[in-house]
Amino acid sequence: MYKPTQYLTKLLLFILIAVLFLGSAQGQELRTRPFQISLIHPISTSGLKSGQFNHAISFNMIAGYSGGLTGIEFGGFANIIRYDMYGAQFAGFANIVGRSSKGFQAAGFMNVSGKEMTGAQFAGFANISGSDANGTQFAGFANISSRNSRGLKVAGFANIASGNVKGAQIAGFANFAPGNFKGIQMAGFLNVAKKMNGLQIGVVNYADSIDRGMMIGLFNFARRGGTKQIDFGYNDAGLYNLSLRMGSRHLYNIYSVGYAPEQGFLPNGEQTPWAVGLGFGSNIKLIRILNLNLEAVAYHLNEERVWDTNLNELYRGQANLELKLARGLSIYGGPALNFRLTDQVEDPTVFGADWSQGNIRDRVYAGNGDGFRLIIRQGLQFGVRLGLTGHEKARKKEKVIPIRTFDESKAY
Repeated sequence: MYKPTQYLTKLLLFILIAVLFLGSAQGQELRTRPFQISLIHPISTSGLKSGQFNHAISFNMIAGYSGGLTGIEFGGFANIIRYDMYGAQFAGFANIVGRSSKGFQAAGFMNVSGKEMTGAQFAGFANISGSDANGTQFAGFANISSRNSRGLKVAGFANIASGNVKGAQIAGFANFAPGNFKGIQMAGFLNVAKKMNGLQIGVVNYADSIDRGMMIGLFNFARRGGTKQIDFGYNDAGLYNLSLRMGSRHLYNIYSVGYAPEQGFLPNGEQTPWAVGLGFGSNIKLIRILNLNLEAVAYHLNEERVWDTNLNELYRGQANLELKLARGLSIYGGPALNFRLTDQVEDPTVFGADWSQGNIRDRVYAGNGDGFRLIIRQGLQFGVRLGLTGHEKARKKEKVIPIRTFDESKAY
């Protein structure tokens, strides 16, 4: 699934760097010149042979071309280096280096390194590295590395690396780390990593496997490791729940749907009253077969309509003990604290159950408009959970059988 990013990176590098080798002499060592002044190649102090020189200082009114740079370079439009760059480059449009760049690059549109980049890059559109990218990169659209990435990467749209990533990826839309990831990923929508050790923050977070890490988002999924459970439960609000728990072990999301059959069908023939909930929780291992689950879930209650647009909410803080009975099977139960919030100030019931007595707090708050009623009440829940395995079965370790050699000296 990660090969397209490698192909895209190499295609862009081929197009942008191919110009470096057109009309250049091959197989020659670079000679050193202290400076170059150019209008546009080959109108410069180094002329047609500028690709054979390593310059210390280069001033290019439009675009300059050098064999190498050990120093500083300024270009009104572009700076193009045939081989390596050590120092700093500033260009109105692009800095293009055929091989490695070490130092600082700032361009209005893009910075390109044919091989590894070490240092800092700032670009209005993209920073592209044909090998490892080590250091800091800021781009208006994307930072792309065809191999490993280390350091801080900030992009308006996406950060893409084709190898391992260590550091921070911050993007307006998505971060991709198809190798081992260690650090933090923050994106406006999507984070993708292979083996994740660190923190992911986004709307959707995905990891092929998670070792030591945490996911914070609306949808979190780790194919191997982490938390993947379905549970069937009941609570004191009269709800029979079907819930899905997904995410990391230390922080997971809860997606829940519940219904209240005790109240029966509504008089107008609509469906049984129901609720939908979203929450998060954390799993704390006490002993091998016993865990403590600390959870918070917010439910929207639909009592009078298929979807009730009134203020009718139930917030629950839950502490459950989870006992493992077998692999992938456990039971749970524990106390809860309910916060019922409704604009039906005269109605203390929840799905037909009377909550007018035995409350920690029951108060009506009136405002300039309609008021609301807050009921705080202790409760409980219990149920059974089923663990979900990954898509791929764990490979069994192959049994190694030692091969005995024949010793002729002991044959007789």
